[in-house]
Amino acid sequence: MVDFMSDEYLMGGISFDKLKPGRYVEDNSLNVMCANTLESLSRGTTRGPSIKGGHGGSNEIFGGDTGIIKSYIEGNLSSRGESKKPTHTKDNKTIVYLECLLKNAYGDGVEITNIEDLPTTRKDVKKVYFKNGNKLSQVWIFKSEPKITARELAIYHVINQQGIHTGKPIGFTPSRDNNEYPFDIAILGGVVEHAGDSYNKLIQNMKYSPNNVFKTAEQIVKTIAEYQVKLTIAQHAFREFGVYIPQADPEKELIDRFVKGLVDNPNNEAEVEEKTKQSLELISACKRLYQKQGGTKVISHGDIHTGNIVTIKDGYDIRTDNFGIIDWETIMEDNNFADFQDFWIHHQRTAQGLCALSYDYTAEEAAQSYISNYERVAKECGLEYNLKSEDFLIQGALWNLYEMFDPVRTDEKDIREKANYHHRGLIKSLAALEPLGFREDAGLILHHVGKLAKDYLKN
Repeated sequence: MVDFMSDEYLMGGISFDKLKPGRYVEDNSLNVMCANTLESLSRGTTRGPSIKGGHGGSNEIFGGDTGIIKSYIEGNLSSRGESKKPTHTKDNKTIVYLECLLKNAYGDGVEITNIEDLPTTRKDVKKVYFKNGNKLSQVWIFKSEPKITARELAIYHVINQQGIHTGKPIGFTPSRDNNEYPFDIAILGGVVEHAGDSYNKLIQNMKYSPNNVFKTAEQIVKTIAEYQVKLTIAQHAFREFGVYIPQADPEKELIDRFVKGLVDNPNNEAEVEEKTKQSLELISACKRLYQKQGGTKVISHGDIHTGNIVTIKDGYDIRTDNFGIIDWETIMEDNNFADFQDFWIHHQRTAQGLCALSYDYTAEEAAQSYISNYERVAKECGLEYNLKSEDFLIQGALWNLYEMFDPVRTDEKDIREKANYHHRGLIKSLAALEPLGFREDAGLILHHVGKLAKDYLKN
């Protein structure tokens, strides 16, 4: 017999596209709807979504009985004079199912109050706020292909087990025996339940205090060091849940970022292929530089830009010494300094753009906090390591190159400014590498970058 209140059944009734941003009516109507609807379902008088997720068959929960529920809600709103306000009522079956699912996870006091788009990540993500007793919390819902979603939820599950502040799957618990996932959405709680403003907003709110902005960066690079050690030790756990972790691939990074950023249409395969052929010498030079690294490889995030940093509320306040990390789809094995340089380059560009006063802190200064915490955690956990100063510079050069162009940007002025910003960073890193025996590598990379990106770079 089908359990209409099971997480699996409820997940199948949630449509990402029907999670409309806006305020939701804060009354007891959903409790009535849930009771009426589930009672009808148990009698077989209405149809519910397929147990497999409802994507291929009937997905109409209310069937022909919507009139009763809608009349109740409309009458309730009309009596309060709110029927014409730009709010959403909870006759949307997706909201019914989602709220019931959240009740399973957090208790019967859950009431959805608001939904917002979350534009800071590279996924389609919505923030769903809900009241639970006297507290207002949130979950984040993202949309992706079922196989990709299943893998990412398994990754979140393992990372949570290592005590890292990150999202926690809601409505689905990965299993070592069966990780099939028939849904195209995922719901995350955990660190996001008490998320504050975006990290970029936090920087903006401290724009008159560059020193405190830098202190947040120090805390985040310490967090990076901690998760790199703990996740590297936990590689067996990823394998047990069927998660394959790939090696970092500078060729893929360059094609997906640099090459596609140079073409008019990054979705045009022929255009990308032609530009890739023109970039082969640059790609080969960068691969050789990457292979000359001699330090430790660790489990890395792979795309730790500022949008993947979560601030955490403590009561009414936002912590500036404690952060979460999300969006682990890009998890990979890479050099120690890869995630550090990825984050720092994004942080520095953001801080220099938002701070009202000069922000002149350097990667070398931030690296002191990263290295000291990495060494401490590695020793505590018994992980051998080998940090190389030349790897720090190589990763700085590579990440500035990866970030020179962004295929999704369309504003010409913005594209040029970003390209020149990271070109200056690339020159600085390569100049520091030259006396360490990398003069030929530096010269080749700068030559090919200058030739390929000449239309965007200042003379």
